[in-house]
Amino acid sequence: MIDARNIFTQIDRAHREFSGEQIANIAVISHLRKGNRERFTELVDGYFAAGWEQFQATDKRVEPVANQVLEFLDGDDEDEPASQSTGEVEDLRPDAERAVAEMLKTWKGLKKHRQRYDKYLAAHADATTVAKQNKAQRSLRESIDPFFAALHEGLKRLEKMAEEIYREWFVRMRFPGYQDTKFVKGVPEGWGMKPIFEVSKEMRVGVSKRDLSNDELYVGLEHLPRRSFALRDYTTAASVDSNKFRFSEGDILFGKIRPYLHKVVLSHVSGACTTDAIVLRPKLPILRGFLLLTVFSDSFVELATIASKGTKMPRADWAFLQSLEIKVPPVPLLKQFDVCFNGFYAQIVKLLRKNEILHKSRDLLLGRLISGRLSCRASRHPIPAEHAGRSGRGISRRRPSLNSRQPGPTARRFA
Repeated sequence: MIDARNIFTQIDRAHREFSGEQIANIAVISHLRKGNRERFTELVDGYFAAGWEQFQATDKRVEPVANQVLEFLDGDDEDEPASQSTGEVEDLRPDAERAVAEMLKTWKGLKKHRQRYDKYLAAHADATTVAKQNKAQRSLRESIDPFFAALHEGLKRLEKMAEEIYREWFVRMRFPGYQDTKFVKGVPEGWGMKPIFEVSKEMRVGVSKRDLSNDELYVGLEHLPRRSFALRDYTTAASVDSNKFRFSEGDILFGKIRPYLHKVVLSHVSGACTTDAIVLRPKLPILRGFLLLTVFSDSFVELATIASKGTKMPRADWAFLQSLEIKVPPVPLLKQFDVCFNGFYAQIVKLLRKNEILHKSRDLLLGRLISGRLSCRASRHPIPAEHAGRSGRGISRRRPSLNSRQPGPTARRFA
């Protein structure tokens, strides 16, 4: 018997389910115990093949987006006066250009990994020794790890640069042309003080369980990352059993339970979400980046925390938050910031999709077996006596999950 209590995909606060990959991973353990190691290597090869197929499908869209960002950062607009790019705004460009250029360089390194994968296929297409094939799979996975880490770091750098440009333009008020702008009581001339409800709309489009298809995307509160506006994780609505909210691509999801957790994301997908999230939609497309980084800012989250209601499960009070007044820049400046933000965010979305692919081809490969902590080494009696049940046929109930960070009895049973 396999203790799978700690193997699950969280659907919402009260529901969990097995993903297709988790079911396949659990099933292969039984085959390994019976000595059928080929089933494991076949499973790994299937993950690799699916991952590379998705890489190829999106490869053509990465470089154009990166080049678009670099073109904006180069500031080659001949009609723009020199004073429009002065001060610390200009100082941000080298770091931003470097971040995007490094990401483009990292992505180009994918060709080298593809060559390694092709070499692996050619060498082990007709492999008769499972141990050698498994060793080659581990080596291939280890060669991809640095690429995955570089993409992850690049994602964080791009987020940070977008935040920094927002702070520079709209908090420190060093936007392009600020030196020639007159300020009246701290507000630049031509700007307006507007409550948030005038630039955004709360979307409360409810959807019942019967109207949700099982394969529709679902975002629970647990899927919203802390202090990151990139939506990195979501699941399907297969196990949802209560009413939810609809959201669309480009909507902002603000986690209202315990707002101090700082869960605010801009969605690059459409689907259903928990009713514990506030769904915001900018009234104008050019307000998307500005509105996102406004509600994502530390000062806004702090105000949401102070004004929250409840003690055990404090909730953000949107009736109060939407009345807060903010400095809204004129349309030309909003358009300029929107072009900058869209370039960064488009690159972030590409990285998010690559991360999803790499998670499927790496983290869902029964990581312990791939990393070498578990081995496919032949053994007629793979379960040591000290880890067996009283009858000598079961698995210790102290076995940790396959996703745990420390090797436990299950990890040692195949070693």
